[in-house]
Amino acid sequence: MIKTLAVFAALLFGMMTSHSQDLTGTEADSLRLVLNKSIPDTNRLEILFRLAEFYIVKSGEDKQDLDYAAEYLKKTEVIN
Repeated sequence: MIKTLAVFAALLFGMMTSHSQDLTGTEADSLRLVLNKSIPDTNRLEILFRLAEFYIVKSGEDKQDLDYAAEYLKKTEVIN
């Protein structure tokens, strides 16, 4: 649990300090498709973090979005 919170905090800090472009819904869909393919773990981690970020900063207040973000963060924990 503490490890998950540390990863989440790092992700939030990264979002606040980075100037990366926000994902669109279409781009998020494309990244989810890439996850189904065999890719290196470093790429998989980056995609999982990007998808988690997408659901955290996505407009609207839907609890399910935060649940999706938490799922992607948990998957990063397994890889890491």
